[in-house]
Amino acid sequence: MVAPSYLPRLADAQLTQGLRAAGAVLPEGPKAFGKMTTASHQAKSPVRLDPPPPIPQAHLGVPPSLLAP
Repeated sequence: MVAPSYLPRLADAQLTQGLRAAGAVLPEGPKAFGKMTTASHQAKSPVRLDPPPPIPQAHLGVPPSLLAP
């Protein structure tokens, strides 16, 4: 998923170079700094390695009294 108004970043050239050399890259850095947006802009087949968000217990349909403390 690419943002509709992507602004080019300094890391774009490094990412392009890394993809040409290895075919895959692992963006690293602080949270919320645009790693996923930057990578998604160039990715042909993105793979997310982070775990999916947990399912809230309220949506499991299990009464809270049956859940272990």
